[in-house]
Amino acid sequence: MGISDHPVRIDLKDPVRLSPDLPRIEDGMITCITCHEPHRSLDEYLLRKNWKRELCLSSHNPKNR
Repeated sequence: MGISDHPVRIDLKDPVRLSPDLPRIEDGMITCITCHEPHRSLDEYLLRKNWKRELCLSSHNPKNR
C-alpha cells in the first residue's frame, strides 16, 4: 500500500459529513491521517475506525454520484 493507491491531500468542494474525530490538516484538506492511524490501528488497512463501510461512506456517498 502506498501513496499511489488512492488520492491524498483532497480538498472537498462539497460539504461532507465527516465524523468530527477524523482529523484534517490546517487548511481543511483530507490526508492519509484522516482515515488511517499508522501507529495504533490493529486494522489490516490501518484504518482509524473498525467500521470500514461507514468510514468510507462518511465521505463517499453513492447517492451523490
